[in-house]
Amino acid sequence: MDYFQLTVCLQSLFNGQTWYLSSIYGPCRHPEKLVFIQWLSNITINDQDNWIFIGDFNYYRYPHNRNKPGPNLLDMQAFNNCISAQGLLEIPLTGRQFTWSNMQATPLLVQLDWCLTSANWVTQYPATSFMAMDLFVSDHVPCIIQIGSNIHRSHIFRFENIWTALPGFLESVKHSWDQEVQHSNPAQRIATKFSRLQRCLRRRSRPIHSMNKHLDNCHTVLLFLDSGEDYRPLSFEEHNFRIILRATIGHLLQLISHYWKQFYTVRWTKFGDENTRFFHAAATDRLRHNTISSIARPDGYVAQSQEDKADLLLDSFLGRMGFSTVPPMHFNISELISPYHHLEPLCNPFSQKEIDSIIQNMPSSKAPGPDGFNGYFYKTCWSVIKHDIYSICHAFFHHQIDLRQINNSYIALIPKGVFG
Repeated sequence: MDYFQLTVCLQSLFNGQTWYLSSIYGPCRHPEKLVFIQWLSNITINDQDNWIFIGDFNYYRYPHNRNKPGPNLLDMQAFNNCISAQGLLEIPLTGRQFTWSNMQATPLLVQLDWCLTSANWVTQYPATSFMAMDLFVSDHVPCIIQIGSNIHRSHIFRFENIWTALPGFLESVKHSWDQEVQHSNPAQRIATKFSRLQRCLRRRSRPIHSMNKHLDNCHTVLLFLDSGEDYRPLSFEEHNFRIILRATIGHLLQLISHYWKQFYTVRWTKFGDENTRFFHAAATDRLRHNTISSIARPDGYVAQSQEDKADLLLDSFLGRMGFSTVPPMHFNISELISPYHHLEPLCNPFSQKEIDSIIQNMPSSKAPGPDGFNGYFYKTCWSVIKHDIYSICHAFFHHQIDLRQINNSYIALIPKGVFG
């Protein structure tokens, strides 16, 4: 315990695991605020620590954390630099936008209360939530921390780039893709092939937890061999086996690193940074930010189950669709648009070179449609699938295709903002 915090260390009697809980109260005036930041920056947080910091930090991170203009940019920068330097991750506040009020008729509202955790905490307890309650006594909003280890994940198929590094990947894709399809419509044919390929890739994909288990087993055996070498020379077979183990560990580490980098695409991350634990925690944090924990109706009912939330979103979607109308035309389009000549090349058939160029320039991390196959898949497997893509483009140009099988998309009419 000291001037700024009270920390409790909890230890499990079952397996000896420890957790650290720090209740924070930051000063509200300078120069004590800078002393607080220096103190927070000097805390030693190990990679394996499960540490959570909660309380009134008397700092805000962004201008939108207050309802009136005039944020202190230097304080914001100092607080964010400290969080970044310590590798802490924010548990987003839900239920309210601000946590403090000066209780005036036209109040100043600010979020001063925060929940920050170590990277390992986010990995172990990804379903941790930080929820605000109603303001009934203090000028600070009471908050509740709930801790869980599971986040509901969507069953939508998403192509994972690490699959391309697994043995036999391209052969499996070719075997699935080249199977006979009983459809004459090119769009129906390719939709069937993609659907079948999804099932094939799901069956042969190696989940991330199995790779971690395989990695742990390799480390255990490698440690056994290294320890044995302290007492006797390794045999020829043991020496070669250790070389294979080290190569396997390096390959698995590379796969795991690429897996988490695909799910955490922050722009300032440099490719090649092997801090996989950070990427794992940051990707989990990104998933939590994209998770809707509850939805409140205007009548006060709060939906928390997946089924109730889906029903409310569907009702909101249907209510926003409205009715289509034909607006009156108050201007002459021909007078606004200048005619262009020599556009005959636009009527030429698509060349294979043009299609190849489009595929090669696709963003590797984005999927062009809702089937989950991203640009990296198209580039990697282009030699297998390109003839079906050529066929679709040719049929489309000659008006010989029904696109309903592949012309699907997701429409979201739910307002999105910066607040949880």
